[in-house]
Amino acid sequence: MKKGQFAMEYFLIVGFSLVIITPMIFLLYSEYGKVRSDVQYEHIIELSRELIFQAEKIYYQGPPSQTTIRAYFPPGITSISAYSESSKGSYLEFEFEDSPGKTSLWSRVPLEVDLKPFSGHHVIVLTVKEGDGGQYVLIKDKED
Repeated sequence: MKKGQFAMEYFLIVGFSLVIITPMIFLLYSEYGKVRSDVQYEHIIELSRELIFQAEKIYYQGPPSQTTIRAYFPPGITSISAYSESSKGSYLEFEFEDSPGKTSLWSRVPLEVDLKPFSGHHVIVLTVKEGDGGQYVLIKDKED
């Protein structure tokens, strides 16, 4: 076998391998991003459900009831807020960078939120308070 033929066969094999591997890497990377985004979205949904469950549980006990929970906020959360519908309840809303961009869940009790949207572990205190429009649940980060 000649050295030139050996080198040409080597370059053909390496070139063919690169043609196959490069699109595979791109495909796997894009799928990874989609799966990561879906997992973060589901994590935020579960976090919202837990916050609402705990808020409804202590709301009916009345002031000055409170509870503390520990939660992990995934990266990408830009804001956390609650929108009240008079005395009917509230929407707890998380906005985040990835698609679909925001999620909101309904709570039967009035909520007020004072959470910082940084990623990582949070210690969250839920407290029943009295206000002008009646009682509500304040959700805030525990201060050290």
